[in-house]
Amino acid sequence: MVDFQRYLAMLKVAEFSGPLQLHMEYHELGGANSGRSELTAPKGQILKLVRQDIETLKRMLRDAKLS
Repeated sequence: MVDFQRYLAMLKVAEFSGPLQLHMEYHELGGANSGRSELTAPKGQILKLVRQDIETLKRMLRDAKLS
């Protein structure tokens, strides 16, 4: 949904140096899509996906020369 390469290039041009926030949703795993407030999948499975997403963001920031 987000063209991260383009977005990060814009941040680079703007000399952005503030904090970034990564929002992640795992509808099929967490249960939030059906209004649940507790996890419906094992924590380990969700944490694995979160870690993968964070590593992907770090890689994209390095590639964009923002880290």
